[in-house]
Amino acid sequence: MYEIHAFTATAVATAECSGAFLPGDRHALLAFLRQAEGTEHDWPTVEEWINQAGWIDIRFERGGTIFPENLSGKADYLINAFEKAMQHEFGFVAYDEVLPQDSEA
Repeated sequence: MYEIHAFTATAVATAECSGAFLPGDRHALLAFLRQAEGTEHDWPTVEEWINQAGWIDIRFERGGTIFPENLSGKADYLINAFEKAMQHEFGFVAYDEVLPQDSEA
């Protein structure tokens, strides 16, 4: 059985990012990682996935486990990222707002 772990972070966009993110800009991220049920948060694996998506200088804030019922009534983009993680191990949301470079949140 699997469960989805959620990680909040900020990271810096590179030219490899999809979407309208400018290289060098820092954004808030919410990443979902499918893991075996009852396991500890897998920080190295989620960091690797975020890097593969074109983000660098990742600063994690917190991690938790999220259940499908917690997404009831939430925005479609969150549900889509959760479903992507269920199907493909990883899904994430990068928020549009550009954060100050020295931002921790």
